[in-house]
Amino acid sequence: MTSNIWQTSATLVVPLDVFGSGLVHDDQCAYRHPAIVFLANKLFIVFCEKQVDDSYTIGLSRRGRLMEYNRVEWEDQQPILKKTDTRFQNLVPIVVDEKKGEIILLCVECTAPQGGVKLIQLKSSSGETWSDPIDVHLKWPENMQESAQLCCIGPGHGLCLQSGKLAVAGYIKFSEQVQLCVLTSDISGGTWEVVPISCSPGNAVFGGHAQLVEYAKDKVCITCSLKDCKQRFNVFSSDGCKTFHNGKLKPKLIEANPGCQAGIISIPSERKKGLSLIAFTNPAHESRFEKLSLRLSEDGGETWTDPCPPLIGRSSAACSDLAYYKGKDDRGLACVYENINITEGKKKNDYCILMQLISLDEIMHKKGK
Repeated sequence: MTSNIWQTSATLVVPLDVFGSGLVHDDQCAYRHPAIVFLANKLFIVFCEKQVDDSYTIGLSRRGRLMEYNRVEWEDQQPILKKTDTRFQNLVPIVVDEKKGEIILLCVECTAPQGGVKLIQLKSSSGETWSDPIDVHLKWPENMQESAQLCCIGPGHGLCLQSGKLAVAGYIKFSEQVQLCVLTSDISGGTWEVVPISCSPGNAVFGGHAQLVEYAKDKVCITCSLKDCKQRFNVFSSDGCKTFHNGKLKPKLIEANPGCQAGIISIPSERKKGLSLIAFTNPAHESRFEKLSLRLSEDGGETWTDPCPPLIGRSSAACSDLAYYKGKDDRGLACVYENINITEGKKKNDYCILMQLISLDEIMHKKGK
């Protein structure tokens, strides 16, 4: 694929503060691992972890309504998961019904004293109020029922496939090996089936991030990070996440060790047949978390464009997530990402969550998409 899909130059609007501030340092906590969804009533809902200390993390959400001229009116942030000595990690929202605003949220709960890890689930309509969290029942393959365990999911958003099946990417540990997997459920989210993925990245070791996208009915790509590899690893399904095949390293999708959460989303096509465009964001640098970039694929994730001319973000940036939106004025992508404030002389950097609106009409040539 060539890169002539991009305009030769484009201007992005100023990124919006969602959690924390891109300009004011916060010594008290870090905001990590963002996720975003967009509903039919023009409502963005953004999620993240508020990391207070090593044993205490709060799950947050914030709603913002898309207005004319791509303004966003934000409501106050809302703590939706909060418990002493507990870390709520990798909040993964799934839009079950876009018009009704029905959302299922999966999350990993880690209890500090016991060191236990479990998967929990909440539900909401339009993200205004949330149900109490419940433990998720996992259905394991028969040969894994006694010894396998879930390591993590996502982070980033999950999917409701065109078939109605729900899907979330993640990792499991079995026979002392970390293995890529996908969790699937019917639309109720009552029971989640663990589907191990046997595709191997060779001698590389999986990182802690896996995201997925459906680019045609039942055609799914999972992209994941690898340790000490400096490139993404993608696997594919042609039957709605029942089986996976064709695991491939993607040298063009470079990233710094040990990798981080990437944003990936399909862009609806006006054509009745064919593959949807896939949009992908990550820090396109082999040694540092910077140069947060947007790429597109027209062939189901097999090949990718060079980065879009304007880089996303102010400077250093790490984990990101994407949502497709359609407003009154145009259509585009909302990219939420970790903005990193480098703090000289301090033990750790400051992390906040910003959102960048990217007009597709502004950055792309007109190609009938």
